[in-house]
Amino acid sequence: MLAFFSTQICHWKLPQLLCWTVFFEPATFFNQNKAQNLVKIMYFFIDSFSYSMVVLLNICLCADLNLMIRNPFK
Repeated sequence: MLAFFSTQICHWKLPQLLCWTVFFEPATFFNQNKAQNLVKIMYFFIDSFSYSMVVLLNICLCADLNLMIRNPFK
C-alpha cells in the first residue's frame, strides 16, 4: 500500500509540506528524508492500529454471540 501511495506522496510534495509545518525547518534533503520516514511510521501505526482494532472487535463480537447463544434470556 505504501508503495502505491509513494508516488502520490512525492507528487503532492508532502515531505516538503511536513518540513515547513511540522519541523518548522527549510525543506532540505535531510529534512525531507526525515519527513518521509515520519510518513512511513505514521502509515505503519495507522495500519497496525486498525488491524488490532478489527481483531479485538471480532473477539468481542464472538464472545457476545457465544454468551447470547448459551443464555438467550439473561
